Amino acid sequence: MYFKVLLEGGHVGAGKSFEMVRYFEAENAIVLLKYLESYPALKSKSRGGGITLVKPVSKDEYLAKKDLETNDPYKKRQHVRFDIHEKFILESVSKSLKIEGMTFEYSGGGIGLKYSGKSFRVGEVFFLTVEALGLRRKKVRIAWCRSLKDGCNVAGLKWL
Repeated sequence: MYFKVLLEGGHVGAGKSFEMVRYFEAENAIVLLKYLESYPALKSKSRGGGITLVKPVSKDEYLAKKDLETNDPYKKRQHVRFDIHEKFILESVSKSLKIEGMTFEYSGGGIGLKYSGKSFRVGEVFFLTVEALGLRRKKVRIAWCRSLKDGCNVAGLKWL
């Protein structure tokens, strides 16, 4: 069977989302819904809240529309992300600053960190060491950072 699915995409900021139209081939709607539980960037996966429409379509419509998805920048992430929690050490390039914390996301494009202490400025450059991942003094740049309510900070770093 072929399906048109309307999805609410996330990872664009707190409380924000975008609408995605995707076309899938599946044995039936139940198999499709099970697959969508692990679909990237989908909001409210655990409750199925990110799925707003599942509609059977013809094979012709599926084939015609599926080709258009390749031009959609939100269809897939540029890099696969892994949820990895490992200790890290971040050292400044120009000062004698050393921060420790835990990673929370890792990809070919960069890494997410959770830490206590000073908040970073976007654009700052550091050396990152994550022994468990085999990273030793890898040069990174702060892409974004936010303070959390629990007194911790999170930051997204890009590989240089």
